[in-house]
Amino acid sequence: MGIDLRSLLGPARDQGPRQTCLSFAVSDAHRASRRHGVDFSAECLHLRACAVLDQPLEEAVSPFATARVLENFGQVEEEAWPYGSSAASMNDSPAFKARQAASGFAPLLVRDALQNGQPVVSTLAIGGEFWGVEDQAGLLRARVLPIEACHAVVIIAVCETDEGAVYLLRNSWGKAWGQAGHVWAHADYMQEATLACLTIEELN
Repeated sequence: MGIDLRSLLGPARDQGPRQTCLSFAVSDAHRASRRHGVDFSAECLHLRACAVLDQPLEEAVSPFATARVLENFGQVEEEAWPYGSSAASMNDSPAFKARQAASGFAPLLVRDALQNGQPVVSTLAIGGEFWGVEDQAGLLRARVLPIEACHAVVIIAVCETDEGAVYLLRNSWGKAWGQAGHVWAHADYMQEATLACLTIEELN
């Protein structure tokens, strides 16, 4: 028996070479939790989060910063602030606010969130397994050390197997990566690699 929320989102997006994975993951989780028909702007979230942290736009942002932006400013839709553009195109587009909550990786929490239609953002400490995902036989079981980066994905589905729970991770490296931008990960991998889990709840 499983829960699958892929139908709440479109095709996996591509962040390109920028350090915007958390902004994409939070944006996708925000969209899905609202049943919103179009993508939210990852650029809007990232640039405003950089402003909260007073840091260069080239750097990755933190869950603290994305939480501040979601609650105080909200997000506009992708069309109003496309990826790679400045705020000049935003005009008077409506902003959608949300509350972001953080926890560790807890299987029951993740399952309950998915059952309620809320994908879960997972920040991970990853190794070479993410770059060689096609060599993992469709299932991440263990990290390939050394740890090379922190990365954010969205847990979009869970399924029970004879070997325990497996989770479907939505990445932001485009449709050519993994299984149309997704990969399954065993519960043991998630326990080992997860730094934090984030859930998004709409405010307006």
